[in-house]
Amino acid sequence: MIRELEKYISNIITEITANEELPVYKEEGKRAPKIITGFLPIEEAETTIPAIAIRTTNGKNDLNEKRTTLKIIIALFFTESEKGYEKLNDLIERISKKIIETGVILEKYEILPDIIWEIPEEQPYPFWIGIVNFNVLYGNEYRNDINDWLDGK
Repeated sequence: MIRELEKYISNIITEITANEELPVYKEEGKRAPKIITGFLPIEEAETTIPAIAIRTTNGKNDLNEKRTTLKIIIALFFTESEKGYEKLNDLIERISKKIIETGVILEKYEILPDIIWEIPEEQPYPFWIGIVNFNVLYGNEYRNDINDWLDGK
């Protein structure tokens, strides 16, 4: 279930960024960011960036709700600090807005409207990193052995 949610968010971000022309580290030209579910491959980070990774970071299931947190990590390459900062803010804003507007995904995942984003103070120049976190509610899972217990099994 989590993977289908990550894939859906990945498709939303692909739509938003498909026409982006972003600089690529150690390569000529520009391209749209690679969209990845899971972790950015550290060993290939320089050739992967620009990239956006989507992954779940934690979850909770109790009597009241089943909730998971999704994290979107935006990694860009810009030698000009101001351009890197501006593009990072632009992507954070556009992605956050579209996710909130989506509301319900696949008729079972409810995106909560409280999004927390961050641009860490320390950046690995010439790379620029931004992080967007949001929560999703979906169907609770409860014990199903209670009937056996009540029936004396």
